[in-house]
Amino acid sequence: VRHIRLTDSVRNQLSRLRRVQWLRLPKETTAEDLPWLGQLTQLRGLSLSESAMNGADFGALRNLQSLQWLDLSLTVISGNDFETLPPLGSLQTLVLMGTDVTDQHLAHLAKLRLPSMTSLVVVGPSVSDAGVVQLCNSYNLEAFDLSNSSGVTGSCADALGRMSNLR
Repeated sequence: VRHIRLTDSVRNQLSRLRRVQWLRLPKETTAEDLPWLGQLTQLRGLSLSESAMNGADFGALRNLQSLQWLDLSLTVISGNDFETLPPLGSLQTLVLMGTDVTDQHLAHLAKLRLPSMTSLVVVGPSVSDAGVVQLCNSYNLEAFDLSNSSGVTGSCADALGRMSNLR
């Protein structure tokens, strides 16, 4: 659905697709689309890449307990918006590439303690060692991409080393 214009009619039709498992929405997707997305309870993968999620209430995704992969890359998400992300028990991979992720975002992830999360992509300059350490204390990730995170130095190496599954 990446290149389809999201009219009310299209949203209505999509919300009826109860068995859809993977969905990549167009960049015109906004925070107002989250409630109908929460009805797609069989979703395993959701890309909201490049969408306008400022002011989002991700709590509307609470019903997506089968969701394993969530791509929020290139979106504008404040720390307060991100704090509405619910504990998605099956979420394995979270992609935050190109967003202005901060230590506040990582602190919320640390508090969530998503039991299945094995991969996190955080590509951006606003993360520091403190945020990484906090996250490392809550997860044993297999993949943790911190590309272009200029605030991350060698001081968090010990915390990263405690992630025995890290490749």
